[in-house]
Amino acid sequence: MSSLSKIAADRAGARKSTGSPIAAANAIRQGLYSKRTIIIGQEESAGLAAMREDYAHEFRPTTSAELAQVEAMIACDWRIRRIWEIEPASIDYVMESQATELATQAPGIDLPTRTAFAYAELIDDSRLLETLHRLEVGYQRQWERAHRTLLRLRVQKLENEPAVHEVSLEPVKQPAPPAGTKPPKPFRPPATSLP
Repeated sequence: MSSLSKIAADRAGARKSTGSPIAAANAIRQGLYSKRTIIIGQEESAGLAAMREDYAHEFRPTTSAELAQVEAMIACDWRIRRIWEIEPASIDYVMESQATELATQAPGIDLPTRTAFAYAELIDDSRLLETLHRLEVGYQRQWERAHRTLLRLRVQKLENEPAVHEVSLEPVKQPAPPAGTKPPKPFRPPATSLP
């Protein structure tokens, strides 16, 4: 069984440890989460890899806790961007499915009106747009929470680091001697002769 002093020393060492920034960057590039967790269907894994690189460059996580927050931000960002692609695709799909019916019932209908009919169908029949909006807001909140946590972790890490004292490399100016006194002579070591 470990002594109390050894346990205390281990805990103090763990608090000082920041981990390897290189290892954290590698983990971001490789992704803590499997790509199957985030990427679905025909999505481009290169896009997710580029996003990981951007986040690693911008946030530079140095601890596993920071890395987890950055990975959470990446997952939320990726899912938000997916929602941004799903919404117009679903509107286009409904507009195409309504095209023949609207052409016979309302020939010459303009694009904004066709879009309004598509929105109405999506809202009334499937509630897809409502669900997409709710998901987007939820992912945005998760992203913001992870970002706040990342910033808080960094502040705590700075607070736990020992204070760094500033050292000036400029020569220290000596005060001027009082008026009417001679300045002291510089020290010269006595000359010695070598045998």
